[in-house]
Amino acid sequence: MAQDVPVCLDCKQGDTAKHGQVLEESGCGALYEAVDACMMAHRGNVSDCRREWSDFRSCHELQKQERKRKAALQGGKPDTARQK
Repeated sequence: MAQDVPVCLDCKQGDTAKHGQVLEESGCGALYEAVDACMMAHRGNVSDCRREWSDFRSCHELQKQERKRKAALQGGKPDTARQK
């Protein structure tokens, strides 16, 4: 069974600088750091980090909804592609 793995659509594989920037802009960076620390402490065992993942996913979803809401108010589409 495949595990749920967060995907950074704005990140390029191996580009950790871009990944960090996207996380910081998302407002969920601190929660992702908690996930990362938990995963390191538990040797990648996702089940031991359910709360951290849940908190991060909730934040990510709220940020996504906020971007959609702002775009709707401006009469445009959500900003899904970050400027380079």
